[in-house]
Amino acid sequence: MKDDVKEWIKECEPCQRAKVEHRLPMGMMEIAKPRHIFKTIYTDYFGKKLKSTGGNCYAFVMVDAGSCWLDVLLTEMAEVDTTIAQIVKFTKRWGYPRTIVSDNATTFRSERFQAKCAEMGIVNKYISAYHPQGNLAERLNQALKTCILAYIDGHQDWDKHI
Repeated sequence: MKDDVKEWIKECEPCQRAKVEHRLPMGMMEIAKPRHIFKTIYTDYFGKKLKSTGGNCYAFVMVDAGSCWLDVLLTEMAEVDTTIAQIVKFTKRWGYPRTIVSDNATTFRSERFQAKCAEMGIVNKYISAYHPQGNLAERLNQALKTCILAYIDGHQDWDKHI
């Protein structure tokens, strides 16, 4: 009879809907490991409060997912033209990446940026909104910013040393 009751409960639809799940919650998703270097690039801007004597306020950061190679361009403004110029410069040195991953900033969402990427055969991917952990460049931005802020105390020429 015990087996009959178990079988009946297994097949009882209202019982299944009311039943509490007792499995462990799923773990974190694993990040896909890149197979090739310079094929997936993470990008981001940081700055605004770091004005230097050279007039630079922003750093445009590009990080390769395969090798963690870091490119940093210092600039006065976080603009589409600056972003495109840096990506073109990157492609001349390392070849065309397959994918560029960025946050949802207007610079990366602009039609001009998307058109230039499409022209170069690059796929744009965006991290989830309000989830900066999805962008490898964000973590490196944090480390770079810490170094700059530690140096900046009394030294406004930090941009000459990057």
